[in-house]
Amino acid sequence: MKKLKGFLIMAMVICAVSCSKDDGPFLEYGDNYQGGIVFYILKNGDKGYVPGETHGLIASFEDLQTSDGEFEVPWGCCPDKFKFPNEVCLNITGSENEGIGYGQENTQAILEVCDEPNIAARLCDDYSIEFEGEVYDDWYLPTYKEITKMNKPKEYILEHAITYWTSTQHKNREPSQQYAIQVFGWVDQCGPPYPYDEACWHVGSFGGEQKWIKSRVRAVRSF
Repeated sequence: MKKLKGFLIMAMVICAVSCSKDDGPFLEYGDNYQGGIVFYILKNGDKGYVPGETHGLIASFEDLQTSDGEFEVPWGCCPDKFKFPNEVCLNITGSENEGIGYGQENTQAILEVCDEPNIAARLCDDYSIEFEGEVYDDWYLPTYKEITKMNKPKEYILEHAITYWTSTQHKNREPSQQYAIQVFGWVDQCGPPYPYDEACWHVGSFGGEQKWIKSRVRAVRSF
């Protein structure tokens, strides 16, 4: 009887440990899942992280394009400076987040103010894809730090030497409302002195770019 009780106690302990662990799919960078490519798994400290559960970010399989087949679009809320040189771009309150897990908030803040068609945030918000019998339509424009996770040494999701919009409005330029953050990547020697763990992925244009400039767009969704 004592041996039986000991066995039951041991079984309960094992169950308490194992049953609390994530029983979802094992996912890693580059996997095709829920309509796109897994490029980041949330870790402790990230917004949306839940201990024992697997959550992360997925990039669309390809760069988005308008119904007219254009791959480069403006950020939005800013008139074409060639046509209207004296007009001022709008400042979007709530779209200055840079971190992981804030792309959806930035995107919604942009869309609440910007009503132009074919801008970066709207292109993402309108995007939908059917994948393995399910429709995924909850996409958004990634933040600066989210998009920097899309390329890692020898494994690249974003196109080489292409400039992409992020949903992060730049807050350190004057006038600040004129600019949003773009990223530009190229492949080079891996390792130090580059400041990111994804050392082959170099981020340029961090100083921001005017919102009427056209750049490419890669949509993101959370799972």
